[in-house]
Amino acid sequence: MESVAGWAKRQEDVTALALVGSYAYDRPRLGSDVDLVLVSTDPDRHVQGIDWILSFDSQARLIRFATWGPLMERRVRLRSGLQVELGVVPVNWASVPLDSGTAKVLRDGCRILHDPEGVLENAVAAL
Repeated sequence: MESVAGWAKRQEDVTALALVGSYAYDRPRLGSDVDLVLVSTDPDRHVQGIDWILSFDSQARLIRFATWGPLMERRVRLRSGLQVELGVVPVNWASVPLDSGTAKVLRDGCRILHDPEGVLENAVAAL
């Protein structure tokens, strides 16, 4: 199985990818989900389906979608039962000065997985 960071590197529109939340700061609890933030120049491409996760688990099921300001959430359940939440955002989500929602997400734990242009690195440094 390929890594999610490897997948992100092959996507031309993906500017950055980060693991956020409890897994990012190594304190997941029993019911914790895996939270990812995908920064993209074409966010709509990644919210039209769940192709991003099907390459990792062909039996993944979409269980929720929601929009939180500029963040479009797609939550899936893997065959194992683990839930993965992908938050897809446009590039300006990480622009400095950060809006309060972005700052909270990054402050609550952020492990950068892919960021060749330093978009997330700059955002985290601005906290």
